[in-house]
Amino acid sequence: MCQPISTPVTPEIRFQPTSTPATREIRRVVIAGASPAGLHLQALLHTHNKAPDARVTYDVTLIESRPDLGQLDQDDLQSRQSCMTGLAGNGLEAIRSIPTLYENYVSGIGIPITEGNMFISPTNISTESVNKNESDIPDSFIVDRNFIVAAFARYAKDNIATGPNYTCKYETEVLYVDSENHRVLIRDKASKEEEYLEYDLLVGADGVCSTAREALVKCHFDFELEVSDISATFKAVDIVRGPWEAIAKEQEYETELL
Repeated sequence: MCQPISTPVTPEIRFQPTSTPATREIRRVVIAGASPAGLHLQALLHTHNKAPDARVTYDVTLIESRPDLGQLDQDDLQSRQSCMTGLAGNGLEAIRSIPTLYENYVSGIGIPITEGNMFISPTNISTESVNKNESDIPDSFIVDRNFIVAAFARYAKDNIATGPNYTCKYETEVLYVDSENHRVLIRDKASKEEEYLEYDLLVGADGVCSTAREALVKCHFDFELEVSDISATFKAVDIVRGPWEAIAKEQEYETELL
């Protein structure tokens, strides 16, 4: 969800000659939420900033109320498991569009999908995997959402954080969006200090209870939003894997005795 300052795009602006980096326009971007979408956007803007013929430099500030998952080791990350999500098609193509993001950070953190089954009444719709060559990049896999977030955050630390035009504020809350003056009020959860951040583009990637999204609904009457949830219609069950091979051998032994 974005809230840009309205600037009409005229033919003169769209087709103006390529500018040099010294004459680039600076656009302040505030991304509320270190979600996969928010972290992917900051990576895209960073890639854009490195383009020699870009006419705009995006100065990005990322705000996230949770700790930086990219700083956690594997054991700590396992203790913060979230919902499982699928990556396929367009999602993987978007990740691969960022140089080294898939190869060095995302590859190997998920479980490749080899077969899919969907049961509708007595009908079973089955799809075999197209990932027949294990050396190929999988076309789809499932992964814990927090593992994706951590991978994106590590990419940002290694490739973006040390450069210009990037600031991250973890464990910081977005309290209020002042749409009229194009600024957001934020508060550091540890120090309780509050400050305003001005923006040219505000992106709400902070989930269903997004403060940025709420501001869009209140301030723009032509903006429609409907939130629904299906969590009440299903139940997630975690099954601990047991020593199935030992059990199978024991049952086979008992069968031989019989």
